[in-house]
Amino acid sequence: MSTEEPTYSGPQEDIAAILALVEEWDALTRAGNHAALLERVTEDCVFLAPGFPPIQGRASLSPLLAGFSRFRIEPLFEVQEIVVSGDWAFLWARDELTATPIAGGEPRSVKGWAVSVLHRGADQIWRFARGINTKVESK
Repeated sequence: MSTEEPTYSGPQEDIAAILALVEEWDALTRAGNHAALLERVTEDCVFLAPGFPPIQGRASLSPLLAGFSRFRIEPLFEVQEIVVSGDWAFLWARDELTATPIAGGEPRSVKGWAVSVLHRGADQIWRFARGINTKVESK
């Protein structure tokens, strides 16, 4: 865990909207609401995760999120920095996810770091557009 306070640069209303999006993402993940998660990413999203090919677009992300329904997911996303510039923003965070099989079995945890690029659409809503995750440890 970081001992420093997060840093934010940009209009406070944008920072607040992005922090609310992060909290909403975690809540929707815990609730298993995959359809709502898809609405929080851009149509042309790209996500990069260690050991996997790039996930490009909502259509490619949908089956991955649906597969999570076999697990109880507990995410932890601790934002360290947010920078907003116009309709684009980036953040980086400590990223941790614990997945426990609903059918029974041992939980698995993955810890690392994440960088996200967000875009504010014509509807003035911030969405995740790009993301990259590292994997520091897993169990």
